Amino acid sequence: MGEGNQAGVVIAPLKTDRAWAGVCRRERQRRQFCISTTVEQHDERKRQMQNPFNDGKISVFLMAGVLLIALVGCQSDKPAPAEVEPTLEQPYAGLEERDIRALDPERVADLLAGRGAGFALSAELNHYPGPTHVLQLADQLALTTEQHDAVSTVKAAMQGKAAALGAQLVDEEQNLDHAFRSGTITAEQVSSMTERISDLEGQLRNVHLQAHIVLADILTASQVATYDALRGYGVGEGDTSHVMPESHAM
Repeated sequence: MGEGNQAGVVIAPLKTDRAWAGVCRRERQRRQFCISTTVEQHDERKRQMQNPFNDGKISVFLMAGVLLIALVGCQSDKPAPAEVEPTLEQPYAGLEERDIRALDPERVADLLAGRGAGFALSAELNHYPGPTHVLQLADQLALTTEQHDAVSTVKAAMQGKAAALGAQLVDEEQNLDHAFRSGTITAEQVSSMTERISDLEGQLRNVHLQAHIVLADILTASQVATYDALRGYGVGEGDTSHVMPESHAM
């Protein structure tokens, strides 16, 4: 019994030591795991601080900022517009930069070249074609040689007279513009200048309209109808002029 009891006394501490050793081993493993995880997290945060683009949110904000700066830079590189964009409150903004402020450069070019410049719309839109566009549509209108020569003669005469009158009109408009710029123009000067300008405009309109009248005796009614269709002219509201004028050649 004494020996058995001694054996029991000896065995119990051994089992306890083994259990305690296992507990200690597991605790060491747990601590090592925690330390390892903490170190990895620390390293990851350190990398993110060194390269913030690894962080999705930071990347988005920084990239947005870079794009914004780039766009601003592009805008600053663009040259300023030559003319201010007109608005409802400033419809004439930028027109003070013209050479002749009452005439745009395109209209000046038309006047000097003897082009229509809208002077003959009363004829053009009421089935009286003009020589310039008739020659442009010569193939579609099936002009004969005689018709082509006749229309060319009308155009040459019209443009010669119109260009001479147009040059005078440009000069008068320039004189009126300069008189106002000087700040010394009088009411009498305005009256005389505008009368000359109105007279020249009337003469110009007459030259262009007369050319349309002449063509009425050169083209056939069928050619006029084809011309209107090619030019996209329809019958306006209340328009009874869709019946071709009797002067059109048969």
